[in-house]
Amino acid sequence: MGNGSKLPAYTPVKVHIDQVKQVSSGYRHTLFLHNDGTVSAVGGNEHGQLGTGAKSQEVAVEPVQAAALKDIVSVSAGDGFSLALDKDGAVWAWGNNEQGQLGNGLRTSALKPIKVEGIPQAVAVEAGT
Repeated sequence: MGNGSKLPAYTPVKVHIDQVKQVSSGYRHTLFLHNDGTVSAVGGNEHGQLGTGAKSQEVAVEPVQAAALKDIVSVSAGDGFSLALDKDGAVWAWGNNEQGQLGNGLRTSALKPIKVEGIPQAVAVEAGT
């Protein structure tokens, strides 16, 4: 994913994404944290886990920008959902929420990042599958 092709790669392939300081792969999608604190993503988006504000059955083979995120210091990709931590310790979540994994008390998916309330000064995020 991220190399512009939908074909599987059975050996390492260079992905041309500049200024990346962290990569997190979940089930069918990958997040890229850039040096400037923004986030982009590739892969499946059936639950809105890419954070663009829309969902799609099409796989994003080129990076797309996650909406409204800045000053991010860490990301984690899960099973159809994504998490981010900003420099102030706020947690942001988006994507699949069928099991309440976004932490907002609802069971509906979020198509773009939403701030998770009630978590003061988080120091890390880790999404599971």
